[in-house]
Amino acid sequence: MELDIGKGNRDKKTNVCFAAASLVVIISGFAAISLPAFGQTANFVAKAQSRSETSITEQLNSTAEQLNATTEHLNSATEQLNSNAELLNSKTDQSALTSEPSDQPVSKLEQSVVKKRRPKVGLALGGGGMRGAAHIGVLEVLEREGIRVDYIAGTSMGSVVGGLYAAGVPICEMEEKFTRGMLMKHFMTAPIGVRLAVAPAFLSLKAVGAHQYDGLYRGNIFRKFLDKSVPREDKNIESFKIPFCAVALNLIDGKPYALSTGNFGRALQASCALPLLRRPVRIGDKLFVDGGVLVNLPTQQVRDMGADIVIAVDIDERIDELPMSEFEKLGSVAHRVICLHLAKVDQESLRQASIVIHPDVNGIRMVSTKRKDATTAVAAGVAAAEKALPEILKLVGPENLTVQGKVIGSPAPEADTTKN
Repeated sequence: MELDIGKGNRDKKTNVCFAAASLVVIISGFAAISLPAFGQTANFVAKAQSRSETSITEQLNSTAEQLNATTEHLNSATEQLNSNAELLNSKTDQSALTSEPSDQPVSKLEQSVVKKRRPKVGLALGGGGMRGAAHIGVLEVLEREGIRVDYIAGTSMGSVVGGLYAAGVPICEMEEKFTRGMLMKHFMTAPIGVRLAVAPAFLSLKAVGAHQYDGLYRGNIFRKFLDKSVPREDKNIESFKIPFCAVALNLIDGKPYALSTGNFGRALQASCALPLLRRPVRIGDKLFVDGGVLVNLPTQQVRDMGADIVIAVDIDERIDELPMSEFEKLGSVAHRVICLHLAKVDQESLRQASIVIHPDVNGIRMVSTKRKDATTAVAAGVAAAEKALPEILKLVGPENLTVQGKVIGSPAPEADTTKN
């Protein structure tokens, strides 16, 4: 029996073709079903992503709007705070310079700011020779009442008293220097008559080539006396307990200068170099004489140092009419001319003062060496300061006064009656 191998092969081929065709039909059907579903899924995902992105964008926009609103609110709050700060500063300055009560209520914050702000007090002490002892009486009252002095400017004898006080010399010690005659003794080492008598001898020295500035006294003894009067560590002005300056006039450029550094005695020697009487004092490239020639009451100088309240102590004689016979005395004409000049140059300075204390020193000569005149001048200073005290306390404010830890004006403690 023969086998038909060709027929078998043909059957196989037919089966294979049928299977392949069936597979193609199945795949085609699956593809026809799957592709639309896949497209729908992709579209769904794309739409979801789009919605998510839109939502995020909306959230970001909303957050940005909130931030802008917050920024505007902060800017508004900052402006309000700045406005409040300006108001507080304004009220602080007002309260520092006046003790008058305000009708408007003051908040606790304002009260705390006002309490911290203390007005700076400056003293302007005028020149006038022996009459300068009145400054001691004024300082005695201010210290007794607890009025703290922050700055001192002085001219001529005002620079002497002010400088010693700024260096920490006790008031009683300064008063003793005047009333015992020690200060004026060193200021004028010989009577003016004696100096005038020996003046030709000094002129003869110039004839042989000696270079000396014009004047009867050099002032070196006075300078050494002043340097010895302050503690060793306070020989220079910048080391003083209270900021201080001495006013002197530079002959070279004709301008007044506030000497606030350097040797204490030298600066006062310059500030007290009364023309004709004392020789000019050279400091560096400047040649100084008494500052009272142009600035006898240094109110502007002490204000420039930082003072809010300027207390000026004017020791000029009051310009009253005098009989003609008064000018028959030796030196009376020169004395009158100097007094008229000082009264004139002090007019502008007085306008720059917050308070003016004017002791009655009429009749006391500037170059007097009488101890009685020193005592009289000190008493006049005390009387004038006590008269001006209510006005001073009004400006300074009772809350800024300190006397042994107490506030001026507080009731005195009652006496203990239990002790025998």
